[in-house]
Parts: sequence; C-alpha cells; structure tokens
Amino acid sequence: MEGATDDAVDATDDRPVDDPAPDAPGPDGTPPAADGGDETAGWYGVRCVFRWTRPSTYEERVTLWEAESLDDAIAKAESEAQRYASRLNSEFLDIAQAYWIGADRPSAGSEVFSLMRDSTLDADDYLDAFYDTGRERQRTSD
Repeated sequence: MEGATDDAVDATDDRPVDDPAPDAPGPDGTPPAADGGDETAGWYGVRCVFRWTRPSTYEERVTLWEAESLDDAIAKAESEAQRYASRLNSEFLDIAQAYWIGADRPSAGSEVFSLMRDSTLDADDYLDAFYDTGRERQRTSD
C-alpha cells in the first residue's frame, strides 16, 4: 500500500501491509504474474455498470465468478450482465472490471473487489465526489 509506514501490518498475518502475500492480486486487481500474466484460474469479482432510464440511475454491481482466467471471468460476467439488463429493462454500459480474489473458494470476509484511484482531492472532497453525493440509493446503519 503506497504511503504505508514500515510498522503497518495486515490484521490477517505478520507481513507489513506494503509486502503483500505472494499470491495476492496486483495493485490493478490482476492475478500474480505466472508464466503469462492473466491466465490464472480461480475466483474473480467483476464489477459491471448499468444505466436505468426511469429514473435516471446508474448501478455498480459486483458478481463472483470461478474462471480459468481474467478474460474468462470478464466474458462470463458480461454475458450475465446482458441478461440482467434485459430482464430488468436497464442498459449494460459495456464496462467490466475484474479483480482476482485467489485460487481458493472465497469465504466470509474475503475481499471480492478492490479499485484503487489516484486523486489529489482531500479525503472529505473525495468521498463527496465519488461516494456521498447525496443521490445514492443505499441503506445506512445506525
């Protein structure tokens, strides 16, 4: 993790946060390099984006896939996204972003998607711009 201090540690093991597990996804969510890069079988989280017309709403949806490669996971997710959009009268916007979860079946607490975005905004402005615009349809907890 960029900017992590030397003494920062991941709660799941004793490795510093900036020294990820050998089989951890890269910073772009791709599998660890292995004789050709993205041909790693395992589990993937894939985020697809949809547009609803009434009311004008955008939806980000993450689905879980067991696949032979990153390309295979994206193909499976795009196929399902087309069916989802058709069934619910929305439009799939032809964007699918995949994140390699790992070779083992995910369990409770597994990270299923991560996206890192560089920004010069301070934390409050960043959250307001991308996550808390006031127009989200979400349930909040007390």
